[in-house]
Amino acid sequence: MPSVEIDNLPPIMKNGATDFLLLPKNLINPSGLECDVAGVSFEAFWKQKDRCNAVQGICLKNQPLDFWEADKGQNKTQAKKKYLLEAYGTPYKDPIIIDQDTKEHWLALEYYEPHTTVMTVEFNADDIVILTPG
Repeated sequence: MPSVEIDNLPPIMKNGATDFLLLPKNLINPSGLECDVAGVSFEAFWKQKDRCNAVQGICLKNQPLDFWEADKGQNKTQAKKKYLLEAYGTPYKDPIIIDQDTKEHWLALEYYEPHTTVMTVEFNADDIVILTPG
């Protein structure tokens, strides 16, 4: 946002990619038709039974801001964060990389602490020859 000073941004936007959320699929419904999951739309609220008598805020649980605030609250208790990208590594300045040929999207993180990585490698074994002793 070129015309907005960083001090005037909402807190959720001030840290850039560090504050991106990684949510499990079961917490998101891209159709927008399910209450109490990230992605809820007005239509989901409107289609609720007895919506006019519902308590204010019903259907709006588990929204991105809820997860962001819960993880930011972990700063005070030093508990492990669950959803903020910073819990998994340090995002690059421009963390979303798009392959121009395949249009695949990648999320780029840097690691400064020791960590364990599991890697699966596949290769063509057609030309492998088994050597036996003797």
